[in-house]
Parts: sequence; structure tokens; C-alpha cells
Amino acid sequence: MLPRQKHVSQHEISVEDFITAVMEEASIPGLAISVIKNNKVVLLDGFGLANVEKNEPVKVTTPFNLASISKPILGISLLRLQDKGFINIDNDINEYLPFVLDNPNLEDEKITLRHLASHSSGLYDAYDYEAFGHNEESNVNLRDYVEQRLSIKGNAYGKGYFYDSAQPGTSFRYNNLGASLAGLALETTSEMSLHAFSNREIFEPLGMKNTAWQLNQLMMKDIAVPYELEACIPYIKICADESSLTMAYVLGKLFDPPSEYKTLAAFPHYGFPDYPAGGIRSSIEDLTLLIKAVLNNGNEKIKLLSDTSYQQMFQLAFPEDVAQGQRFFWQESHGMIGHGGSNPGAFTYAFFDVETKGAIIILMNRSPDALTSWALDSIIERISTTDTHSFKTLELFSSLNSN
Repeated sequence: MLPRQKHVSQHEISVEDFITAVMEEASIPGLAISVIKNNKVVLLDGFGLANVEKNEPVKVTTPFNLASISKPILGISLLRLQDKGFINIDNDINEYLPFVLDNPNLEDEKITLRHLASHSSGLYDAYDYEAFGHNEESNVNLRDYVEQRLSIKGNAYGKGYFYDSAQPGTSFRYNNLGASLAGLALETTSEMSLHAFSNREIFEPLGMKNTAWQLNQLMMKDIAVPYELEACIPYIKICADESSLTMAYVLGKLFDPPSEYKTLAAFPHYGFPDYPAGGIRSSIEDLTLLIKAVLNNGNEKIKLLSDTSYQQMFQLAFPEDVAQGQRFFWQESHGMIGHGGSNPGAFTYAFFDVETKGAIIILMNRSPDALTSWALDSIIERISTTDTHSFKTLELFSSLNSN
């Protein structure tokens, strides 16, 4: 009989020991977690390694790639820009672009920022690995990346390949290109980079010191190294990694080989040309500050959004038969609002309940697969069923528990 990974996490009593055991069982190099209950931070910690090769631990200040959690942060930035009177999320997006956006399959269509934020703009997605920078920014800037695909003059436009025939606002299609377009609209209208605008309007006022949209805004040595897992069936030279997702899923699910048959391989720190869709790096400490501000529409230093924009941020975009729980970039899952994310070497989760003022935030520096999904679900279940007093003393987080 083939050896399998030993699972002992269910026997661990403390949350911290449980998380450590789950990470071992799922081969997760590093993880950061934050738990908010009744508007108080009750757990904030880092586990494992941010850099396996250098044996550097995850700290609460370690930036992780947030992947698609970046999108609702873009949404907050757009709504801040609306509050300043520069944009209206229901106006034609062409008012805010440096080129003409025109769906060749439709006549007199009107695409808005609200459509882009609800993935209902009628655009197809785009994801271009070849344009990624490796341990540096991409050599393709945001405007070129978007314009080449969506402008009739663009080299990648073809016959309008990235345009669907659906009227804006009528159907849901998850879309990174639409988020990138929204980010370009912000940069064009504000005459600032997305990082500079978000830093001035959100990150600095909230005290988010380890958060940036682009690599060159952080010390690369401080960022959690992204990893993928290669796993092999014991005694048989059959292995799988991220290049074969189906095989990796089957291998992990059916064979679950022990740790000695698994190897972590580091990815570069990627520079994304479409950074508005998933480029933010942020620490668990910083993301906790942001989610607390979202729960309370600000803190003692800043009101995050006007009452109107705050309401628009959480307004449902569709009837339930079109898309369940989609809001202004935020989504709904199991009665909570938030967003998840995945990139090469990143798997992230941030969901909250505005009514109860609770949240769970988890950041991992490994690509998602069956094991990381199991680990995420297991940790969420344990957190959700654990009494607050089982966590570390609340006084440890006093700086984060002031509104």
C-alpha cells in the first residue's frame, strides 16, 4: 500500500497548533491570518516561512501578493475618486479613457465603471504570462496592455476578440481585463498612478505601511516568496505541479503523498502589466486595518467613503438568477462579503460580516490546489467554531482595535 500524508491536525487543541499542523499536511510554506470578532482583532499572526531558502519566518508585516483581493481595493479607490467629484460610476466609461472603447458587436452600448466592477461589461478576459516581469515591473505599461486589446487600433484587437455580444449589465463574466480598464480610467482621470492615488487616499491615512500596487514600491527581500508544489506518487515516477492542474488535483486528492515526496519551487516575484486586477502586495496587519475600515466606513482619522458611495459599494449588482452576491467588486459567499484570490504562488481569502463586525483573512504563499483549498476550509471551520478566549490575549492587538 502506498504511504500517505499523516493527518494529525484534528487532534490539536489550540488554534495556533491546529494551523501549524494543517500547513504541514498541506505543504504550505507560509501563512498569515487575522480574525476579527465583534469589531475586535482577536487573532493576528504569521506561521511558517516567507522565504524557505533563507529560513525567514512570516511576520504580521510580511507583504503577500493579494491576487484578486486587489479588485475591491481598486473599487474603494474608484469610489474615493467619485466622492471627490472626478467620476461617476454610472457614466459612460469613455469619459475617463485615453482611447475610444466601442464594442463592435453592439450599437450605442454604454459601458460604465459599475459594469466593470460587477463583471458585466461584455468583455472577455485576458491573461498574458509572457508580459509578466520577473523580479521587476512588466515592460508593458497598463495603458498599452489595455489599449492594444480593446482599441480598434490595437495590435491585439483582431476582430474585436475581447468583446462579447451581451449588452452591458445583463450577464456575468469574471474579468481581469475589465478591472484593468477600470484602473486605467482612475489613472487617466486622477492624473496619478493607481499606487500614488491609493497611497494618498487609503494606505497612508489607515497606517498601511507595507502595501503597494507595484513591486518597485516595496523592498523585494521583504515580500513573501511565491511557491508552487510538485508532488509525486510514492515509488512511481509520476509527478505533477501547477503546469498540470488536473493531474495535480487528482494526485493530491487520491494519493495524498507524504511530505518527503513533495517539493516546493519558487516563482519569481511577478510584475503584472494588469496590476489593477491582482497586483497588490500587502501584509496581514495592513489588510486587517483596511477590513476594519470597511466594516466601520473608516476609523478615527478618516471616513472611508461618503454614505452614498459606501451604500453603492455593497449594493447587489444582479438578480440572483444572473449572479449571486456580486457587488462593486466585492462578492458574497456563505453569507459573508469579501473576495478571494489566486496567482502563481498566492492563495488568499478575506471575507467579513458588516452586521456582526466579524472577518477572517488568510494569506498563503503557495499556488492553490486541492490541498490548499482543504487547508483554507479547515482553518475557517476551526476559527468559526472556536471561542474568542481561546485566541491570544486581546491586549496584543490594542493598536488595531481602536476605531
